[in-house]
Amino acid sequence: MILSLLVILYLRLLHRVIISPTTKQPEEGDMKDRLFKELTAHYGDLQKAGAEGLRRLNATPYDGKYEIRHLQRAAILNAFAYTLPDKLGSFEKVKKNYARDRLVYFSHELNAELIWRRRRGIGYNCRKKRKERYEQLALFAEQGIPFRDEMHRQIALVWDLPKLDENHIATEAFPFAVKIAKPGYKIDECEWESGFSLVEISEVFPTTAEIDPDAPDWDIESDNEAQES
Repeated sequence: MILSLLVILYLRLLHRVIISPTTKQPEEGDMKDRLFKELTAHYGDLQKAGAEGLRRLNATPYDGKYEIRHLQRAAILNAFAYTLPDKLGSFEKVKKNYARDRLVYFSHELNAELIWRRRRGIGYNCRKKRKERYEQLALFAEQGIPFRDEMHRQIALVWDLPKLDENHIATEAFPFAVKIAKPGYKIDECEWESGFSLVEISEVFPTTAEIDPDAPDWDIESDNEAQES
C-alpha cells in the first residue's frame, strides 16, 4: 500500500516536470478581462438561447416541470446547444461532449474549458468531492496547493431560470455569470480565482454589483434542490 502510494507520487512529480504544457497561462486579471470582453460581445446570443430554452420548457408536456430541476435542465441545455453559435469569442463548441449531456466550449488561446452549469449544481458536486480531494491532498501536497498544474483552466458559465410570472413568462433577462477556477483545480472543487455576472438587474440571481464567487448564495440551498442540475 505504502509502496503504491510512493509510486503514484513519483509519477505525479514526473508528469509535472516532463509533460507540463509550455502554453503560458493568462494572469488572473488578464483571464477575467478577456472573458468579460469575449462573453459580453455575445450577450444577445446568450439571451436568445435562454429565451428559446424557456420556450421549449413551456412546450414540454411534463407535470411538475417548473418544480423538477432536471426537466428544466434538459429543455434549456438543449436550447443552448442548438441555438448558441459554435464560436463564442476564442471558445469553440466541443460537440462530442454534448453527446454525454455536457455543454463545453474550449479556447486554445486561453487553454481553457468553458463549462455550462446550472446555479447550485456546482455546489452540490463540491460537497460530494471535497472530502475525496482533501484526502488526496493530504497524501501528495499541502492543502490548498494544486497538484494538477498541468491541466487546462476550467471556467463555469453559470445559468439559472429568470423570474417568471404566473403564466411562466420571464419578467427579466435570462441570468448568466462566470466563475473562474484557480489554476490546477476543477470547477467542482470550488476553488475560485474570480468571477463576474452578466446581468445588471435581477431578483433571483447575483448581479454585477453583488457577485462574490465564494458567497454561500452561489452554493446549493439544499441537496434535493440541486440534484441533477
